[in-house]
Amino acid sequence: MGSRRSARKKLADLIIPPRYRPGARTWPATLLTYREGLALNRSIEVAGLRRDGTEPPLEISISPLKLGETYVFNAFLSDITERKRAEENRVRLASIVESSEDAIISKTLDGIVTSWNRGAERTFGYTADEAIESRSGFLIPQDRLDEESQIIKRVKQGEHVTNFETVRRRKDGKEINIALTISPIKDGAGNDHRVLQDCPRHHRAKEP
Repeated sequence: MGSRRSARKKLADLIIPPRYRPGARTWPATLLTYREGLALNRSIEVAGLRRDGTEPPLEISISPLKLGETYVFNAFLSDITERKRAEENRVRLASIVESSEDAIISKTLDGIVTSWNRGAERTFGYTADEAIESRSGFLIPQDRLDEESQIIKRVKQGEHVTNFETVRRRKDGKEINIALTISPIKDGAGNDHRVLQDCPRHHRAKEP
């Protein structure tokens, strides 16, 4: 946690914020008494303490080892600051997407819908429950079915498809003119595994 001067200091005084230290000093007895309900052999999140006084989020897992008549506890700590930041960013992005007036849809490279915001519900007439886990072809008129494979091919090549003017079909059967913006969504290894499709709300019914 950023400090090498740990000799003759208790662990609680080194890595635990002051407000939590009284309880931490009773952990061994508490763990033995209520082991099923606490952190033994599982992971929990706690606040840690760095040398500079900052308090990073930690994930801690404690394993007991019985030595004769006593117990030794092994604690494994992981700094999860980056993971928590990524989670917060995902929540923030999800909130932005959900509240957008535009139809924003994510789907797998095989065309399976994985998310469907309120803008998509308003634009196409399908609820999220109706759309998610369905193939996105239900939005595509018969004479434009080849578009999907061509767009996915371009996305797999790393291309961002911007303002692609086309026609899509609503639940009521009406066809509307829209402009698609499609971007790849990468997984933790940097590989494309989904696409994000944004349909701005500026659309109109297709002329007969």
